[in-house]
Amino acid sequence: MCHRNSYAVVLAVAASIFTAASCFGSEIRVWSGGAVTPVMNVLVPQFERQTGYKVQFRIMTVRQLPQRLAAGERGEMAIAALPDIDQFIKDGVLRASSRAILGSVGIALVVREGAAKPDISTPEKLRKVLLDARKIVHSRPGDTPSGKFLIEVFQDLGVTEEMKPKVVYHNVVDGGTELIIRGDVDFGLYPASAMIPIKGVVVAGLLPREVQRVTVFGAGIMTDNPSPEPTMAFIKFLIDPAHQEPWKRAGFEPSPGN
Repeated sequence: MCHRNSYAVVLAVAASIFTAASCFGSEIRVWSGGAVTPVMNVLVPQFERQTGYKVQFRIMTVRQLPQRLAAGERGEMAIAALPDIDQFIKDGVLRASSRAILGSVGIALVVREGAAKPDISTPEKLRKVLLDARKIVHSRPGDTPSGKFLIEVFQDLGVTEEMKPKVVYHNVVDGGTELIIRGDVDFGLYPASAMIPIKGVVVAGLLPREVQRVTVFGAGIMTDNPSPEPTMAFIKFLIDPAHQEPWKRAGFEPSPGN
């Protein structure tokens, strides 16, 4: 009996060690747009040190996410504009119970480092800068919220037709800022946060309040994630009020917590 009990204890201890090791080594694969990159560069290492989980990011456009799923690729979590998160929940891709708001960020005018920063402090001044530009770059309207929003901004400013021959569509993740650095375009219009980690470009200023469009970013856990607990822990870490400072430094208005 004594031997049997000892054997049971050994099995129980071994099982607990295995479980702890498995949890410690869990990997969280995150599919995300590039706008949150400067925040993740700060918070992910902190989360990994505190929990032992590993977080792996794949940067992609919102259009690419369902394409990746259809191709059989899998992740644990997605970060995207909140309307897209809600659509993924409706489509059954993400769990509704995991929906979280991370923060919001506006669109900025971006120039090559060392170049003059145009004054866009009013809608009138922004309109003049746009009309005087030779070429500009921004994300494709079908790929990112900012690209879609800029179509509305041009309409608000009454420059839709004038901008058609001037605009080059290039997402940040596809090297849009390289066009700015090379001087192929006069400037770009991108989410302010996406520019912070990129060398060679600087934010000249945010679009004026009257025409600004703010993107609210959210997160959700993939429906087929078999072990959602580590991923939920990561989401809670991101929205913790104690971790707002990296969001603010990246140009975001952080979530107050969910």
